[in-house]
Amino acid sequence: MITPADIASIGWAHAGGTPGDPGQHNTAPADPNAIGISNPPNAANMFAFLYRHVFDKNLSVYFNYAYMINQANAHYALGAGGRSVTYDCHDGSSISQGAPYCYAGGHPMAVSVGVNYKF
Repeated sequence: MITPADIASIGWAHAGGTPGDPGQHNTAPADPNAIGISNPPNAANMFAFLYRHVFDKNLSVYFNYAYMINQANAHYALGAGGRSVTYDCHDGSSISQGAPYCYAGGHPMAVSVGVNYKF
């Protein structure tokens, strides 16, 4: 708590890398030489920040920011309620065996601003 009415929070989440990567037919990693090797670069880190101002026991406003850092073969994304949206797999111009390519290695970020009213 910064003041009784102002709250700030930070968060960090880490998705560890896998010990092996067989490669997927529809992933286009930032480093194509890392497909099929042991201990590939497919981990990710997410950093988040929240600022909330409380007006009274019923009303508050908030601001959220999240930033995801994927390694070359990772394609984690941000989504509501823990259900990640695969924004990086929607390229209809490059279909591989019936599935769109997923572009790995991205750094997505998101912002959310809102009002919370409890009645």
